[in-house]
Amino acid sequence: MAAIRMSIEIPKMTKFLALFRPGLFDQLMRTHVSRATQQNAAFAVAAIRKKIQNGKDFERNADLTIALKGEDKPLVGRGTAELFKSITLKKIDPYEAFVGVLRTDDGFNVAATVHDGVAIKVTEKMRGMFFYLWLASEGRISPDKLTGRAAELFAIQQVWFPLSKETTTIVIPSRPFVDVALADPALRRRMEDNWKRSMGFVFRDMKRRFLSG
Repeated sequence: MAAIRMSIEIPKMTKFLALFRPGLFDQLMRTHVSRATQQNAAFAVAAIRKKIQNGKDFERNADLTIALKGEDKPLVGRGTAELFKSITLKKIDPYEAFVGVLRTDDGFNVAATVHDGVAIKVTEKMRGMFFYLWLASEGRISPDKLTGRAAELFAIQQVWFPLSKETTTIVIPSRPFVDVALADPALRRRMEDNWKRSMGFVFRDMKRRFLSG
């Protein structure tokens, strides 16, 4: 996933002062830059959530997915609310923060799968489920006979078809909502400006504290 890094040229005078007061320099960095890092992480969370809601930057849903979700826009549907809420931040140190999804379901990170894409091998169990869904949609068996995931899917949609023998893999294309959001030049400028402003506060306070003794 994408990361935002930047470098800031520290004025020679500030470098000189930092040599004499390294503890003060570290303290000011942790105060001002740490606050900017937290703010920038919050900016990124908001940008990622906006991309999820919008969905225009990603490949449209496949016909099977549309049938399952009842929606052709990617990253939109009943599960989107969970994905939206799952986007979070965690500050690692004053200069670095994680933004993304930490939650997993039985150790499986669904958001990472959506973000990076995956190819799912069709099992006989999956093939059988779609076959029984087709039987129910044709009226050959009562929908009451369906259980588990099949019953859930039939409640969403009542028209189904069996998977063809040629369908051996179901591909979920990558929809890199984090990478796309962090690549936005406007967001990157906003975050860089925020970090540079925080460094300006460090330079200012270094001079003030040093001159005041």
